[in-house]
Amino acid sequence: MIRAAKADDVSAITDLLVRTIGGTQNDDQVRTWISDPDRVVLVDPEIRGVILGLCMGSEAEITDVAVSTRFRRAGLGRALVRAFIDVIQRRASESVFLEVRASNVAALSLYDGEGFASVGRRPRYYGDGEDALVLRWEAR
Repeated sequence: MIRAAKADDVSAITDLLVRTIGGTQNDDQVRTWISDPDRVVLVDPEIRGVILGLCMGSEAEITDVAVSTRFRRAGLGRALVRAFIDVIQRRASESVFLEVRASNVAALSLYDGEGFASVGRRPRYYGDGEDALVLRWEAR
């Protein structure tokens, strides 16, 4: 179901990011992410969801997860996170970090269910002044 993004997916990914999370990426930036071997961009076949992240040796980072509003709470976000973890483990990464809005109950529930734990807080991290929670997942 979840697959690596391809060059043909660039415009759809950029549009999804802008519509769902206010992403600021343009097509050239997304194209660069897809072609960079240290980055991971995964999508579902219809590009209703996307996850972007980095692999840096034994650590990885999820930078963006976006799911089309109509398909939220249907397991797509969870499938993207699980697929990302599978990819980074094949690349020998043993932990994953991410930041999430402290008020994003749905995302926090998803990450908690996948074994992420809070390891820090970044006060006023977002442009609107909201704090971010720093979460970490570790291979067992």
